[in-house]
Amino acid sequence: MLNNLMRIISLFLLFTSFSIAKNVHIGNGKDFPNIQSACPTLQPGDSVFIHSGTYNTYQYYAGLKGNAKQWIVITKAPNEIVEINGGWQFTSSEFIRIEKLNFKTTSQYNNTLLHFDHAGDCNRLSHHIIIDSCSFSDVSGGNTIKLGGVSDFVVSKCKFINNTSNAAGIALNESRNGVVRNCCFENIKTKGIQFKLGTMNILVYANFFKNVGIDDCALKIGESGGKEFYCPDADDWHAKDVKIYSNIIIGGRAPFSIGLAINTEIINNTIVSPVTFVMRLLSDEVEYENKNNILVNNLFYLDKTIYFNGSTNAKNIDFPSIIFQNNLFYAAHRTNWTGPDPNGGDYDAEEIKGVQFVNNKIATHYLKI
Repeated sequence: MLNNLMRIISLFLLFTSFSIAKNVHIGNGKDFPNIQSACPTLQPGDSVFIHSGTYNTYQYYAGLKGNAKQWIVITKAPNEIVEINGGWQFTSSEFIRIEKLNFKTTSQYNNTLLHFDHAGDCNRLSHHIIIDSCSFSDVSGGNTIKLGGVSDFVVSKCKFINNTSNAAGIALNESRNGVVRNCCFENIKTKGIQFKLGTMNILVYANFFKNVGIDDCALKIGESGGKEFYCPDADDWHAKDVKIYSNIIIGGRAPFSIGLAINTEIINNTIVSPVTFVMRLLSDEVEYENKNNILVNNLFYLDKTIYFNGSTNAKNIDFPSIIFQNNLFYAAHRTNWTGPDPNGGDYDAEEIKGVQFVNNKIATHYLKI
């Protein structure tokens, strides 16, 4: 009898250790009018469905948490047309998936559309965040989305269209262990993705950039911006272990700017028609380092510039540790160009003298298809 009772109690404890997942509906006449009002009721495993309606006010919630086995999913209700016009901000959130939502600013709200952060406390990182198959457009007052103190994140199959501000399409500040893949970036004035303030271990692959970094660059790796680091404690760098693989970058002022960064890998990318710089190698704040960065197996189609911009003799750039290897260059407007040479010839790579150029190739013509 006692054994049977213990088995019943054990089974009860087993089943009650998991919350019973529920569906929550947001919209006019639904369970809740907006995401902020719904968040206090959400438990691990819940699914939130956004219905057609007007969502034009800023929303904020701290501490929204699923768990490793029961994520909270926020998505579009089936067969509905959803446009979110006010920004959403989540602080210290865990195991959250946001998918299939369309975010777009209006004249009433033109700032960051989605923001995960840690409230300035490394012990309160947001983590395990997935943003999938969403679109973000028409920002003029800030970053399109911001991950400021986030770990273990994925941004995939998203669109970032039209940002006319001096901020970024994706701002990665104090973030780590993340992936940006299969996304499209178009018509972004300043930066497609920025990596700074102690951002580390980020993989960016199979993305498409067009007219991104019109005034700056598509990918700004190791941007300067302050001396306070929450996570991790980055003593001598702003970005570390950033991997840029197999992206297509068309137009923009420059495809890459490598600044206060170490261990960057830029590999197997296709760069077409950068307007001002082939790439940039910058020093910025001298107390932080630029070293151990490589560009390998990239294809550069150049028809406007052959200029590698740099910081000549900068003390915080370890020039010999920066390697350009096995890249293919074609200069359609300078068919007599023999390739980047920091020691003479055409003025192209003199500002980054000291870097290693190894086995790069110069194409003399290309096949039109």
